Amino acid sequence: MEHEEGTIVFDTHGDERWLAYPEEGQSVRSAICLPLKERGQVIGVLTLVHPEPGYFNEEHRELLNSIAGQISSTVERLRLYEEMVRVQERLDAIFRSVGDALFVTDPDGTILYVNDAFQ
Repeated sequence: MEHEEGTIVFDTHGDERWLAYPEEGQSVRSAICLPLKERGQVIGVLTLVHPEPGYFNEEHRELLNSIAGQISSTVERLRLYEEMVRVQERLDAIFRSVGDALFVTDPDGTILYVNDAFQ
């Protein structure tokens, strides 16, 4: 069963979509895979497995889709935070490398940042 919201593999044995790993053995018989999407782009896949064939159903898919949406949002926020940290580190390096005194203020005139040459 395939959906844009996820795929249920009722029995992994004999389903060509399922690639079993040797260490997995016979322990995985059913699976559900849900895309992690952000802004219409797939950024990952959430996969849950169970030893019983036919374990997952539409109710699982609907519930897990909500969870997948929350995971996607969290992953995107983390990505944006990491990008912000990289930009901040780059700006800090630029400010430190300038020999002249530099400072940054907010719209109210409060000094937010000064470089070493300012002191």
